[in-house]
Amino acid sequence: ITISSTTTTTTTTAAAGAELFAALYPCWSHSAGAALSLCFLAQAYNHACDILTCLARMPIGAEVLVQLDRLVSLLETPAYAALRLQLLRPRRFAALTRALYGLLALLPQCNAWRLLNARLQSAPALALLALEDAEEENSRRRGWSSG
Repeated sequence: ITISSTTTTTTTTAAAGAELFAALYPCWSHSAGAALSLCFLAQAYNHACDILTCLARMPIGAEVLVQLDRLVSLLETPAYAALRLQLLRPRRFAALTRALYGLLALLPQCNAWRLLNARLQSAPALALLALEDAEEENSRRRGWSSG
């Protein structure tokens, strides 16, 4: 019964989150930094990758670079702690890793670039993938699901 109610609550929360994202997105989409920030908050990492791909195809002016710089600083605040913890699960959150490396690729090598690069280097993806594989193997042996 507990699992059922938790699943129902999670589904309801996810639906409410999707509705909120859809309501906010039109307003936030006029700014690249705001749109990316909303995508990161809503865990819409694939869409963040799409936005970054679009940005890469156009000339990026100083205004957008300032927005991206501020976004990197914002990613270090407590509001994004869950996102930073998700970097420890590169297989499950591969789109997040791609989005952050895409952001890194668009930034000039400035303070924001160094900050984001240090964050990404602090969670080496290959080592974490091996760790995830080992955890999954241990869970399978015990009959557990890693979720």
